[in-house]
Amino acid sequence: MESPIVNITALVAAASTISL
Repeated sequence: MESPIVNITALVAAASTISL
């Protein structure tokens, strides 16, 4: 697995997309 930062970034990006 990649670094935790990558997972967090992906999660935030997904959340932002859903919010929009």
